[in-house]
Amino acid sequence: MADARRADPKIRSPDELAIQEANNAHAQATLWAEQGWIGHVLGSKTEKPGNVAAIVIFFCFILLVIGFCVLSHGDGKSNEDFFKFTSIITGIVGLALGYLFGSSSQKN
Repeated sequence: MADARRADPKIRSPDELAIQEANNAHAQATLWAEQGWIGHVLGSKTEKPGNVAAIVIFFCFILLVIGFCVLSHGDGKSNEDFFKFTSIITGIVGLALGYLFGSSSQKN
């Protein structure tokens, strides 16, 4: 028992790579918690507005294709409806594009 008290344990110095890996895992877990489940789809705080604008542009393009398929074929009345629908959708796309490019130029 007396020998156990005099034992000189060899304590290894911490591995720098292991410390960096633990710090990175902590940062990733923190970001994961901050984003939430919606943030995983839309991105974190800095890229979320741009991603939302890109999603709006994509869905407007899909609506434009659907509107073309539904409203462009037929009599003259449906052609007028298609052009009204197109003007609404292109207005929304223009606003989203203006936000995308306007917000990025203000940061610089």
